[in-house]
Amino acid sequence: FKKDAPSGTAKKLAAAVNSVFPGKNIPTHAIRVGDVVGEHKIIFGTIGERIELGHFAQTRDTFAYGAIKTGLWLAHAKPGFYTMDDILQ
Repeated sequence: FKKDAPSGTAKKLAAAVNSVFPGKNIPTHAIRVGDVVGEHKIIFGTIGERIELGHFAQTRDTFAYGAIKTGLWLAHAKPGFYTMDDILQ
């Protein structure tokens, strides 16, 4: 029931793919469907074959766990600006 499309995750994935193929206009498609929590696919295709990379979240608990883990990390961090890369290391 989210309103934004494409999602922030989809935009990041598209930027990563586009960085590998500079100068190409790689299409991005967004579909928001009912109670789908999180589903992202990158599809590389040509005639007769395709490669798919995907991430599928069945529950928002996964995202809540990440938010809690981030909060705990921040509680012990020195003041400053951080990215998710800092937290994941």
